[in-house]
Amino acid sequence: MQQPGYDIIAQFMIGYALPGKPIANLLFKIYGRISTVHALSFLADLKLGHYMKIPPRCMYTAQVRSGRCRRRRPPSADLSGDAARI
Repeated sequence: MQQPGYDIIAQFMIGYALPGKPIANLLFKIYGRISTVHALSFLADLKLGHYMKIPPRCMYTAQVRSGRCRRRRPPSADLSGDAARI
């Protein structure tokens, strides 16, 4: 038996809560999907750390610190896409 994905369930939930507001539905779906992808990535990293016998607290700390560094880094100044359009 095939089960519905998280996206479909999230759309039903927000569609019922806020009928007639497609932008709210879309935003809820996007944020739900992003959260799910980040959680699955985090769990995959924890699994790899478990196989390598790294303590879970160290893995969690490394994940949190790397997430903070990733958010603080300024966007790259790659102009190759702009130069190709000119």
